[in-house]
Amino acid sequence: MALQRGFRRCLFGGVLAAAGVGASAQTFTFQDDSSAYASSAYVRAIVGLDSQEDLAGAPNDLNLSRTAIDGGGAVTARTGVSSGQLRVDALWNGGGAGDAEARMVLFQNFTVDSDLQLLVEWDLTGHQGTGGINDIDFLRIIDVDNNETVVYEMTTSSDPLAGSAMVDVVSGVQYMAYFSVTGVLTSSDLQFLRATLVPSPASGALLVVGGLVSARRRRFGA
Repeated sequence: MALQRGFRRCLFGGVLAAAGVGASAQTFTFQDDSSAYASSAYVRAIVGLDSQEDLAGAPNDLNLSRTAIDGGGAVTARTGVSSGQLRVDALWNGGGAGDAEARMVLFQNFTVDSDLQLLVEWDLTGHQGTGGINDIDFLRIIDVDNNETVVYEMTTSSDPLAGSAMVDVVSGVQYMAYFSVTGVLTSSDLQFLRATLVPSPASGALLVVGGLVSARRRRFGA
């Protein structure tokens, strides 16, 4: 019975590991700057004749939000920085005269304490560029320590307008996440681009194996 209870605890621990809940938290360690770009954020929301914008640089808060309102229309543009997720998003209520536009840029330098993965997700199906060269939406993960090599890039010039991907990040390396979204909103659905830290498959497997070993020791060490 003791072994069965231990095995059930192990299985429960494996489920938690698969869900991203482990013995150690998956968190970013934020860096204020790199050799090329300081951590910073910018947002701009436009609807009708109203335009609202904000800019911040680390170590100041990079969680920005601005809302433009005109003629019954409202557009909100935001950047988000938390211990486990980086994001930019925009929301339009579908009203107002003239174009509804949003611009969000986020540079965030970070390291991680253990080998993890970034779950990159995006939905920009209701967002389109206005024709300028800078209107291509993208997310780049850059290895700052390795000559600022781009280790992952999602761009609406070549990728689907909605999707997801997994990106490996390893401990001891400084990375920079570079988000850029610009253009006209054509849908009232939330338009977003985000990167969330999750355990790597190897670390999840280690947690499960560790639970099995612990259960075995409790059974045969009694």
